Amino acid sequence: MALLAMHAIYWMVTHPVNNFWLTENQPEGAGKRFFSFRSHAEAEAPDWTVLRDRWERSHLLRAVFGLVSLILLVAAVAA
Repeated sequence: MALLAMHAIYWMVTHPVNNFWLTENQPEGAGKRFFSFRSHAEAEAPDWTVLRDRWERSHLLRAVFGLVSLILLVAAVAA
């Protein structure tokens, strides 16, 4: 469940912010296909500090869920 939460946080929080940062500098090839998924289209550009904070919090939450999943995996193997 923790690994699923990590993926959900990435696709719902981190990925749209990454798409916003790449609106003016679009990658090519596989990167273009990857970042075209769930394109972030806003009528008005949000404040960059809000996006930065959202991006940083999402990485913190993903790290916490990753640590939880590691601990649970080690506990399951040790039992």
